[in-house]
Amino acid sequence: MRALIDAAGHIRGTIGGGAMEASVQRQAVACLQTGSAEVIDYVMEGPGAGDGEPICGGRMRILVDAAPANSRAA
Repeated sequence: MRALIDAAGHIRGTIGGGAMEASVQRQAVACLQTGSAEVIDYVMEGPGAGDGEPICGGRMRILVDAAPANSRAA
């Protein structure tokens, strides 16, 4: 999965939705402000539905890259 997130936090695409995606959107905006890249490890395990914690289980490793063109192979 992949998504593009602009400096205002608007997203095109998805990385799964929910609280995890909202958290990544905020981090992406911060990375755009600094021009940095960051790897985020997100654990999707929570005690139960309705408490705001993800409950689907699993883990994700997400690359937030403020300058993806710099990472492309020539």
